[in-house]
Amino acid sequence: MQTVDSACISWWFTAHPGRLGSLLATDTQKGAGWYFYKWYGDMTGNMVSVTPPNDASTQMDGAACVDSGSKYICLIFGGPNDGSASVTFKNIPSFIGSSATVKVEKVDWVSKDTVCNGTTTISTTNCTVSNGQINVTLPSCNNSSGYRIYITPKSK
Repeated sequence: MQTVDSACISWWFTAHPGRLGSLLATDTQKGAGWYFYKWYGDMTGNMVSVTPPNDASTQMDGAACVDSGSKYICLIFGGPNDGSASVTFKNIPSFIGSSATVKVEKVDWVSKDTVCNGTTTISTTNCTVSNGQINVTLPSCNNSSGYRIYITPKSK
């Protein structure tokens, strides 16, 4: 496992300097990419393995962390998938318990110049941990959105 240290964008869109590699849609307003990188930058604890749907990773891929001190699991992902996505979390740590609250959010990207006003919560549900796993299905993904699944012990 690796510890989460920082979140840095790997390229800059030089046609518009000052826009943080197109994370900003204008000189002062955020684009959808900003929110996705914010999710990544907010990850704490230890990075854990993510297995994409195939070896070529042509549908979806992501990054995940487990923070036992703050008691949460987080996965961010996206990719060229128009349709449903099924995500299985394995080896759920004991701090989650037998039931978890699962929050699914998305951020919609239109273009590097399109302002984004924030993320949208798709669902917040309580799930049972079964055989050390939680399965989450997203029925209507699209290839220009980023997603976050945030798992915590069940709210009382």
